[in-house]
Amino acid sequence: MPRPHPARLRMPESNLHFPKADVGPYVASWATARCAVMQGGQGDIKHWACKDPLGQRLTALMISTRIIDSAVPMSLLADHPNVQFNYFRGGLGGCAVEMH
Repeated sequence: MPRPHPARLRMPESNLHFPKADVGPYVASWATARCAVMQGGQGDIKHWACKDPLGQRLTALMISTRIIDSAVPMSLLADHPNVQFNYFRGGLGGCAVEMH
């Protein structure tokens, strides 16, 4: 059986902050929502966050050719009936090899 921590090691009560409101109605409202549009880019590990031109192109190819692989989570969108890609071309940049 684990021993309780000594009181001197506990976080002070003044530093503990927990919601005191009834969040039930807020949580219940999630059931009434429907995701019609998802917006964002993706990073190196294909999560929706920053814009990575090599990652955007890879996942766009995977989704458009229905290559689904859980190692690339965004490729799971290939199962979605209506995926539309919109790119800000000025943000795509280029890809070049440099020697430093």
